[in-house]
Amino acid sequence: MKDVERPGTKIVRALYDAFNAGDLDGAAALVSDDFQLTDVASGQTLSGPDGCRRWLGMFRTALPDATAELVTVVAEGPRVATEHVGRGSHRGPLVGPGGTIPPTGRTIELRLAELFHVHEGRITSLHAYYDSASLLRQLGLLPPLGSSAERRMTSLMALGANVQQRIRTIRAGR
Repeated sequence: MKDVERPGTKIVRALYDAFNAGDLDGAAALVSDDFQLTDVASGQTLSGPDGCRRWLGMFRTALPDATAELVTVVAEGPRVATEHVGRGSHRGPLVGPGGTIPPTGRTIELRLAELFHVHEGRITSLHAYYDSASLLRQLGLLPPLGSSAERRMTSLMALGANVQQRIRTIRAGR
């Protein structure tokens, strides 16, 4: 798909190009000093060029052959929205706010949507959206969608939620 080049799209495309080349310093040079990155799925926020470098580095460490294939780029004023497919082989530790997932050797393919704000030739913010459950399934850490194992896991989570609600009700009655 050929997108109309609008202000901001060139810098965003350059960020994906730098990531695909493994040039994390080049990617970090594209963001402003007050850059804010919000990884919605993991619940973490990182700041500045170092935050950008750390976040992208987390993926490059876990998936040394990682690529991001842009599918859609849409821009309106200073805002740029993208959809891309991330691919790679999980051959390194995936470090996140919840801990470290050791390499599984599995290949992943994950759809992501990202919203950027660009000001004066620099990316000032990025909000990244992806399905973390899909990622965990592809890594073999969650059961396949629709499987009996998934149904049992969901039943156990529902039981846990019911127990927590019961405990809250009991405590409120004291």
